[in-house]
Parts: sequence; structure tokens; C-alpha cells
Amino acid sequence: MDDLFTEYRYSQDLKTYLRELCLILKLEYHVPKERIAHRWLSVYDVLVSNLKMMNAFILIYFIWIPREEKHVYKEVVDEIVKNLDGKQKKRVSEIQETCRIKW
Repeated sequence: MDDLFTEYRYSQDLKTYLRELCLILKLEYHVPKERIAHRWLSVYDVLVSNLKMMNAFILIYFIWIPREEKHVYKEVVDEIVKNLDGKQKKRVSEIQETCRIKW
């Protein structure tokens, strides 16, 4: 949770790709929030808002899973993109490839 906040706080590119994936998937986009260490209920607020974008996070982080483990998650990714048209699937692949090369 804290890692998500840090990654998206300092990477404008990653934020842009997350926003675009949310748009493609018709998900509500917002910048991942920071949890407040001394307020335990803030964890709930952060998790709820991040869960709304979970499918976009899955598409981004799937590219960094080791090749020998991708088969475990492939079905989940296929389910997320199954209703996208060809143009949208192509754009998702482009975003994934750009992230894979850049990071």
C-alpha cells in the first residue's frame, strides 16, 4: 500500500499509464492515497479507493511477474481484457511493453 503511493507519487509516467488504463477499463481513477500512520482507519480508506483500480494495477504489474510464474495469473489478465475491442487491447499491450522496458 505504501509502495503504491510512493511509486505513483514520484512517477508521472506511471501515473499517466494508470489513468489511461482506468479510462480504457472504465474504472474510477485517482492518484493512490497515502495512509496516515497514526490513524488506523486511514488504511481502510486507502484500500477501498485502490481496490476500485485493481484491474488497472493488475495489468501494469503483470508485466513484472517472472516468466515462469505468468501462467498462474494469465487467466486473470485475460478476463480483464476479454471485453475490450482490438484497439483497446493493442493500447494495453503498448502500455505494458513501455512499462516493461522503462522500469
